[in-house]
Amino acid sequence: MIELVETARKLDPRLIRAEKAALEAKNASKNAIADKKKAEKAAQMALLNASKNEEAAKKAAEKAADDAARELIKQEGRLLAGEFKVLIGLCDDKMPGSKAYDKYWVNGTCKTKVRKAIYAQMLVK
Repeated sequence: MIELVETARKLDPRLIRAEKAALEAKNASKNAIADKKKAEKAAQMALLNASKNEEAAKKAAEKAADDAARELIKQEGRLLAGEFKVLIGLCDDKMPGSKAYDKYWVNGTCKTKVRKAIYAQMLVK
């Protein structure tokens, strides 16, 4: 009986077609699941890459803003250095008796207050 069934499976075209159709359906479902997983993974990778690119662009913009702020502070410092030299010169000319106090006041108090004001402005911007 088993031999008869095996012979029928091998030779009957209807059974052969049915087995092929079952095999193709099984492979199609496997391929569909694999394609779905690949598409989900690709979507996740695209989202991850987009977020990384967005973070990189944000960091680059922040770095550019920081660099611009630093350059502005340097320029302000150069400008103030010249102004303080003039102020020290004026103090030397007008108050020769209190030269040390005036230089201390210009170098210490004024510069510190001006620098704090500049940094405060930079932080606000």
